[in-house]
Amino acid sequence: EIGQCKIISNEKIGVLYQNTTFFENPVGIVLLTVERFSGKPNIKEGIIEFQFFDHNEVRLMIKNGDIEDQFTLSALAKFFFL
Repeated sequence: EIGQCKIISNEKIGVLYQNTTFFENPVGIVLLTVERFSGKPNIKEGIIEFQFFDHNEVRLMIKNGDIEDQFTLSALAKFFFL
């Protein structure tokens, strides 16, 4: 969704169910290692800008309540704790 990136590696982390009331199938969670992206974001996907963060920055963002989306928090929990 952010545009073209060169994927260096990928690792399947697991699956998450978004909302079992509306979605019967789980969504796969994959950790990608990519080269730094320097192009323009994919405006067609509604992405105006984005930024990369390291693990410690993400943990601090969670602690400070800067990440509120439950699906994102669930995916990060799988990444950090499983």
